[in-house]
Amino acid sequence: RPNNTNSNMPDIAQSIPICILLSALGGSIEVLATAILARKDANERQTGKEWSRPAAICALASNVTLQLVSSITGNLIATWYGPVSIVGPIFLSSQLLANMVVFGYLLGLEEFIKDMRVGTYVVVTAVTLLPVVGPTAQDDQNVSELLSSVPALAWSCLNVGCMFAALLSLLLLDVSALKESYRMLLLLVTRATAFTVNLTVSKLVILDISTALLVVSIFLKVTSGAIITYALVIQSTAVSQAKFAPLNASALILVNATTGMIIWQDWRVVSSWTGYCCVFVQLVLGNYLLLGDVDLLSPENQKYGRGEMLRKTGILKRSEIRSLQEELTADVEEYAMFPDAALEGTQQGNGAGQTAERRMDRRARMSTTKEAWSSVYFDDAIPPSSRGATNRRRTIFAIDDSAPARESGSAIC
Repeated sequence: RPNNTNSNMPDIAQSIPICILLSALGGSIEVLATAILARKDANERQTGKEWSRPAAICALASNVTLQLVSSITGNLIATWYGPVSIVGPIFLSSQLLANMVVFGYLLGLEEFIKDMRVGTYVVVTAVTLLPVVGPTAQDDQNVSELLSSVPALAWSCLNVGCMFAALLSLLLLDVSALKESYRMLLLLVTRATAFTVNLTVSKLVILDISTALLVVSIFLKVTSGAIITYALVIQSTAVSQAKFAPLNASALILVNATTGMIIWQDWRVVSSWTGYCCVFVQLVLGNYLLLGDVDLLSPENQKYGRGEMLRKTGILKRSEIRSLQEELTADVEEYAMFPDAALEGTQQGNGAGQTAERRMDRRARMSTTKEAWSSVYFDDAIPPSSRGATNRRRTIFAIDDSAPARESGSAIC
């Protein structure tokens, strides 16, 4: 370690490999802790019988014990050997990989489709690159000065305040009665803030700091650890692990990276800003893939669908959407008259029949294209009472599947 009299870092040699190993081990152990209670809950729902009291106590005790081991390994000791901006992503990516193996392959409690498996591999690949392009270890920092800066104090107070507010919500509200989206949001805030506070104060407990700061650090370390444990117990049965795990990983990684920049000044030692930013883009995209068939901008999403977002942002008004629907319906109904014309043309002569068929095929391709664009951008913005034309349009296309359109397969653009 460089000889710096202003530094109050401990005499522990910084080692990125040890930091990565401990972080990955801690994340994997926490998944095992969650799996114990998830397996108990699934077994009770499947058999209709509750576990005996000794068995339930044993399962809960195993969960808490493994969480403590995970916290000590991945959230405490690992931070002594490297920056928290690396500890967090490694810890969470190992959770995602272990989550897929334990819940998907070993226990069979969750189904991981192809997108979710690919998303896991994308996240693991991104985290593998993080130590190469991300911040390096800093041995000569004065932690007391870093934490006393105005941005660091503001960010720390925000995290601690949100952590306790989320805890009170978990204690006072009936979480099981909330909508799944609200349950996830509450647990995300709880775990993201508690995880960030826990990692931040982990470096302080072994430093040469004042007694008052040491007492506050130990209190926050124990309290945040207890909050993480309590939230994890609720998470085991309150939400789908396949959906919550990627959302939780994204939230924790982003909050943890922000903490590294504001408090620990990681911006001073980032190896490659381009690579570092691309890694986080990969992390977000990988976690989005982990959500499986959930598409926030799909037409089926009535709240965030593309047509609805266009209407809310003022790009298109509802009256304009209805006008477009009427125009599309008129085009399709006009096209529906062409089969009769084609038959008449065939009776008059082969050349006339082929001409009518080509005209009909061209009209079919044009109408199909308009139909596709209408469904993607506008169908989800039309209220149920205004969807009569849409239903008629779909009926027309269903009836016309047998119409002669032999050239359309190769000519659609």
